[in-house]
Amino acid sequence: MTVTAVDKDDPKTPNGMLRYKILSQNPQSPSYNMFTINNRTGAIITVAAGLDREDCCATICRFGYE
Repeated sequence: MTVTAVDKDDPKTPNGMLRYKILSQNPQSPSYNMFTINNRTGAIITVAAGLDREDCCATICRFGYE
């Protein structure tokens, strides 16, 4: 999964450079740090074991990011 954002400032200036960060994950189980995000591309990947595909389909993960 990848999140994207748009900033209309010049991307070559510090004010227009986008960086991604996960602020929170809900639910916080099976691990509160189940995911990580590439701060430049916005790609979200799992980094901890325990995510059950069959359980996952019934669970919606919500992220707070900036």
